Amino acid sequence: MSLVHVRERSPPEGRPLVGVRLCLLVAGCVGLLVIGGFVVSGGLGLAVGTGSATDVAAQPNASASDEIETDDAEPTSVEPGADATEDDETPRHVDPDAYGEAGDAEGLADWYERQLADRFGEGSARMSEGDYERARELVDDEVAELVAEYVDLAEVTDRDDRVEEYATIQEGQLELAEAVEAYEERYEMYERAEAAGDHQRARQLARILEELAADVEETSAELLERYDETGAESEAAEFAESGETIVAVTEDIQRRQAEIRGEQFTPTQLSVSVWDESISYVEPLEATGLLVTEAGEPVANEEIQLAVGNQTVSATTDADGRFIVEYRPVDVPVDAEELDVAYEPAPLAGYSGSNATVPVSIEQVEASIDEPEVVPESAGFGDELRVESSIVVDGEPVEGVSLRVAIGGGAASAGAGGAAIDGATGEGGTAETVEADGGAIATNVTVPAAVEDGDRPVTVSMARDDRAVTASESRTTVTVTETETALSLSVEDGDDRVGVSGRLTADEAGVGNRTVDVAIDGVTAGAVETDADGAFNGTVVVPPGIDGGNVTVEASFDGGGTNLAGSSETATSFVPGAETGSMLASPVVWVVVGGVAVVIGAWWYRRRRRGHEVDGYEWVRPDVDRSAVAEAGGGVEPATLLSAAAGALADDRPATAIERAYAAARLALETRHEAPAGLTPWEFYAYCRERPDADDDEALRTVTDAYERASFDPAPVDDRTAKRVLTRTRRLCRDSRIGLEN
Repeated sequence: MSLVHVRERSPPEGRPLVGVRLCLLVAGCVGLLVIGGFVVSGGLGLAVGTGSATDVAAQPNASASDEIETDDAEPTSVEPGADATEDDETPRHVDPDAYGEAGDAEGLADWYERQLADRFGEGSARMSEGDYERARELVDDEVAELVAEYVDLAEVTDRDDRVEEYATIQEGQLELAEAVEAYEERYEMYERAEAAGDHQRARQLARILEELAADVEETSAELLERYDETGAESEAAEFAESGETIVAVTEDIQRRQAEIRGEQFTPTQLSVSVWDESISYVEPLEATGLLVTEAGEPVANEEIQLAVGNQTVSATTDADGRFIVEYRPVDVPVDAEELDVAYEPAPLAGYSGSNATVPVSIEQVEASIDEPEVVPESAGFGDELRVESSIVVDGEPVEGVSLRVAIGGGAASAGAGGAAIDGATGEGGTAETVEADGGAIATNVTVPAAVEDGDRPVTVSMARDDRAVTASESRTTVTVTETETALSLSVEDGDDRVGVSGRLTADEAGVGNRTVDVAIDGVTAGAVETDADGAFNGTVVVPPGIDGGNVTVEASFDGGGTNLAGSSETATSFVPGAETGSMLASPVVWVVVGGVAVVIGAWWYRRRRRGHEVDGYEWVRPDVDRSAVAEAGGGVEPATLLSAAAGALADDRPATAIERAYAAARLALETRHEAPAGLTPWEFYAYCRERPDADDDEALRTVTDAYERASFDPAPVDDRTAKRVLTRTRRLCRDSRIGLEN
């Protein structure tokens, strides 16, 4: 059912002055109290409207249930498709009204995608010019801001997958900028060495440049593939232009590197033949090879390094460039059908690398892992355990293998195809992967809070189970002791909410990523999360039924599922409303307060009967003649009001933008929650907050508070507040699924 209607009116000459008059009247009454000597020691807290907007914001460490305020920028007036100037270093915005009365979310999403493509394009252009700092700033900072604004539109327009695509492109372009910068820095060093006649240094740098040029080529290819996929979906021409710039940068680097390669290195050719394709760790690959230059000259009597699979083996060439090599497969996939063999020249060698492949069939071999030795035998949160073990096949240590050490939570798990999952061993566990040296490991592992106290397993296992060498896990136990915790707590008084901050520690060390519950006078009020240092900072809403005055705020940590003992701390806060003091006993006070109440009541009645004017629209209460609304074209959708609000903000009318945004939120939520007619803004807020399906408490409070201030406070409203209100209103309307579906 629709309980609020709006009808278009001609814009009034200025803002209504009723709010100003009301504030002057209240100020005059307060003045009478002061003159009469009735302001007693301790003062009288007069609450006009509600708490400030900053009271609503949860701090960075607040729990997920708390609203975290961000400076969400709304589009300002720039026509769709308009080109930005080269010096435009902030996200360009667009007037949503340009996309039609219904808000045209699809059109606005297209605009954001063009801006993202533009930032990527400008970033690649700056990279090609050598301005790497600006290139990173465009792609790292400005793209992140645009993506944050684009997220909600992506959800409304079924483009959620593109958010991840843009994040992937952002990461890839940052990597490319770093790779290009690293190459250019070494290239300048190479040119200086050549100019100085330091040929040995030049050859060393040429070898490094070979690797850096390969990094640029690989990163560029991956990024261009992402460009092609995302550009085709978004139809943004800027992606094609950016891709052309990246291709040009990559080709230029490869051209220069080819020149360096020709000057510094003699090309080689590698050939390898195996005696038997069936191999295993106990029956290694044996092969003969030949290493010559492209001209057929042997690389004679050289000790060479060959990369086979993911291991490096040594060999020595004879006078004809021939060699024999042996290789035991360890950490290569057991289903591999061929192995890559690569000649890796020494840094000062005058040869370039070359490659060959050999066919193989690998048989998996079962190794054994010795029972781990753990010192000490008992430990608590934050303590280090020394874990030592080894892996052998037929009593011989296995080289080149990765082992996983885990505490609590059982055996290390593996993903699809045997892919290892770092840091996860099951609920309550922790793990790390260690490279075995000579078949042995010795590592220190810190006991985390997530391992429950008691006798817990310490396991050593293979990092992957799909390799040429596998093994069953080996385990022992360690006693994890419980550690006492301490909570500190500070509170900050508010209106109907309380700010809480403090720190959770164990043995004076901060305990991160833990939940701290907050109660007021024994009633649960919310929860906050600790950061990496154990600190927390947030706000909680005073539960219904709590009387005003001094209240007890308790922060508590229960320690469940950890090796930490629970702890709690209390503090006293003041909630306005209960303490009246001697002043309320004065007849004069009651006369003045009564007078103010009469004036406010008369104004409210007049406002309710006439409806509330918002520039260009009139908000008509349900008890107003509906036929008049219908004749004027009633039933406006929230999206229309949101577009009007954005237009008002673009016209530098933030107060009007807030009023129109509130009308949109009110219309959406009245329908969602089936609110009764005739509620004041704060009565409506209280009604919505108590609904079983209410999940918009903080956002609605922000919008309502700003609306009251914009309507009745003579102080001007700033653009930042209006932008924040529009962001919250979009969320409220989206969640209500009213007027935003195309």
